Amino acid sequence: MSDGGRPPSLDPADDAFLADLAARVRGAGLATPALLWLASSRPLSFLGSQALHVASPLCDLAVPGGGTARLARILERRSHFDRLLDHLEGPRPEAGP
Repeated sequence: MSDGGRPPSLDPADDAFLADLAARVRGAGLATPALLWLASSRPLSFLGSQALHVASPLCDLAVPGGGTARLARILERRSHFDRLLDHLEGPRPEAGP
């Protein structure tokens, strides 16, 4: 991994998108339920991304901006899914002396 844990194949703009998404989830107080649900569905992450591709036209009606299709494209790779989990967990404390 490079750039603070970002997978080499993940574009910095996409990493910022995942960080923003995670910050909004944490801001809503839903980080723990999201982490539990995402971690339990990790083996099915590729299928979940494909379901997002199918559902993106409907989701974009409720949340305009094309974010659903972008999220689906990003989450097609397991390392990117893991990066979303990292962002949801928040910053890790620095190791002390």
